Amino acid sequence: MKNETLSVLIALLMADVLVLGVMLWMPVMRGEKAFFGVRVSREIYAGEGRRILRRYWLSVLAIFIALEAAGMLTAYYRNNLLYAVAAYAVSVPVAFVLYTAFAREVRPFRLPSEATKFASSLRTRRLSEYTFFALEVLIVILAVAPVILLIYYYPALPERVPVHWGVNGQPDRWARKSLSTVFFVPVLAAYLQSWFLLLKYDLAHAKMTLPAEQAEIYEHYKERLMVASLRMIDWSRGLIGVLLAVVSLLILLTTIEELRPWMKVANTSIWATLGLLLPGLFFSLYRFMKINNALEEATGNANVRRESEEEKWSGGGLFYYNPDDPALMVEKKDGLGYTYNFAGQGIRLRLAFLAGVPLLVLWALLDL
Repeated sequence: MKNETLSVLIALLMADVLVLGVMLWMPVMRGEKAFFGVRVSREIYAGEGRRILRRYWLSVLAIFIALEAAGMLTAYYRNNLLYAVAAYAVSVPVAFVLYTAFAREVRPFRLPSEATKFASSLRTRRLSEYTFFALEVLIVILAVAPVILLIYYYPALPERVPVHWGVNGQPDRWARKSLSTVFFVPVLAAYLQSWFLLLKYDLAHAKMTLPAEQAEIYEHYKERLMVASLRMIDWSRGLIGVLLAVVSLLILLTTIEELRPWMKVANTSIWATLGLLLPGLFFSLYRFMKINNALEEATGNANVRRESEEEKWSGGGLFYYNPDDPALMVEKKDGLGYTYNFAGQGIRLRLAFLAGVPLLVLWALLDL
């Protein structure tokens, strides 16, 4: 059992290192053009900015090493992975708090926005223009088929069913049969697919900031960035749909004799899906940066900001709150990607939707 726990801890550690790398890279992703979310001069970036950056890096490293070491060592010796998960759950928010705190130090050095006239895109975008019918059909099948199979075999399931499997595909934790233990994963899968679809809808209607000069060039490249973001969402939707559909059926493949020969196929599918998901996300980030660089080469400035919106951003460019802006989703400040306007119409529905995920997890935990 300890060897199995060690294998899972190594996988968790790799995920932690990835998150740590993102947190360390985030302030310098675009150099002085988006240093902790604000544009600064090259002199500040190479001087005072470097001193702030080093202190930030040391602080984040210290937090991650201390919390992750404590959580993983406790998880290993007590043979309970919840300690490692708890350490991860604490370290990530703390790292974001540190990022926000150091962003406040950098904010006084930001360069003022240039006075610019803006244009509005006359094109009305629709979600259907960015949707592949075959992918949507596949996602519906992946969401519905496991539910049908679980309903059909539910009476044949034993009174105690597996709820967790090790890296070798063998069950290592069991619980009494109930609606939550059997149907939690497919319900979660349907819920996440609904969220992804809502996110895709919002992104397709995101606000584009276009300067009056070279407006057509800006719109061309920003449209490409938006399409790349939508493709990343579709890539994630498809792979997560496959992953959760297979995980949903592990209960049947473990306990129903006639279905056990499919267990090896299921394990292979899980690892293959996980192996494709992360490279796909990195490739999407590479595409974002490549398109953004092409826009900058064509125009000399990839990010155009309204001076009236400067004070509406907080948390180092992570959060946008502007009651005067009717847009729900906007381009991130001096960075890549999009974020929500937390004062926008419909944001409460989105936040309530996200709050449903921990409620689903609590529903499942009550029966363990």
